[in-house]
Amino acid sequence: MSQTNNTNLTTAKAVDPLQNVSELTLTHPNSAPAGSAHVAENGIDRSTEHPNASENMRLNPHTNKKLVLVIVDGMSFSVARDRLGFVESQVEDGAALCTTVQSVLPSMSRVCYEAIFTGTSPTVNGILANEISRRSTEASIFDVLRAQNRTSAVFGYHWISELYQESPFDPLHHRDLNHSDHGITWGRFYFEDDYPDSHLYAEAEALRREKQPDLLVIHSMNVDLAGHRHGSDSKEYAAAVVKVDTILAMLVPAWLADGYQVMVTADHGMDDFGYHGGTLTEHRKVPLYLFSPALAQTGVASALIPQTSIAHLACRLLGVDPAPRMMEFSQEFYQKWFS
Repeated sequence: MSQTNNTNLTTAKAVDPLQNVSELTLTHPNSAPAGSAHVAENGIDRSTEHPNASENMRLNPHTNKKLVLVIVDGMSFSVARDRLGFVESQVEDGAALCTTVQSVLPSMSRVCYEAIFTGTSPTVNGILANEISRRSTEASIFDVLRAQNRTSAVFGYHWISELYQESPFDPLHHRDLNHSDHGITWGRFYFEDDYPDSHLYAEAEALRREKQPDLLVIHSMNVDLAGHRHGSDSKEYAAAVVKVDTILAMLVPAWLADGYQVMVTADHGMDDFGYHGGTLTEHRKVPLYLFSPALAQTGVASALIPQTSIAHLACRLLGVDPAPRMMEFSQEFYQKWFS
């Protein structure tokens, strides 16, 4: 979560975002040319062909149409690369792909959540600050799944509930979401930033095993909290990232074995002063790790992915048509990574 006074500046009338899902298309009208932004790590592209990708997987990238999306709030790209030992081992061993995402501006949590889940920019969706607390008026990935008779589950911060379920959030009535008739199908939402990651991931996994959703979103906050309290160059921030990595080492193999693909990313990064929201590289540059039997390429891919294209990519991995206003994920990268 970003620094905020939690004041609700905007309360908008609820709008049915499904009205934006009536005519689904693969192309965002304002999407940039595919592959228009490239960056290389130390000038070297360390991506490799996946040694275990069968020809069948290459021809049918949607063999597994379920997905776990992990959002580690406040995890910067550089610290993730340095501290996620398990995750990086999978990249090094040819079992995962790592690339770079650039967050939207301002690089604040609620703003980034909306970009990730709807594939639209803050200028388009109107979520321009953490203090703008209302239901989203855009079609989210949760709406897209529901419209195509698929299910979703979320264990995350209560701002996600406010965007896609009920606003304002009432902890007595909105913490547990059971087979909702709109938006997210099932959900568990926490409302304290120090809610332990160890408990959160365990409870999220229990929710997944019970409900078997097509999409599971896990959003954890302890890395962000450590960053705000101690800065990104602190031992506390590093320890929080290492803790998430240890948890992922226990869960990712189980998810893959149960037929899920996995995406791990962050909403924004963090600077040494414990802030984000601006244009600094530490604020905007975050990782994206992909685990999928459909990967034709693994290692480190030299690409810079707009955060607004994550929703479109997730839809493709889930085998559903994205909403019309979702920014299109680069066709060049998709064909290279999954063909």
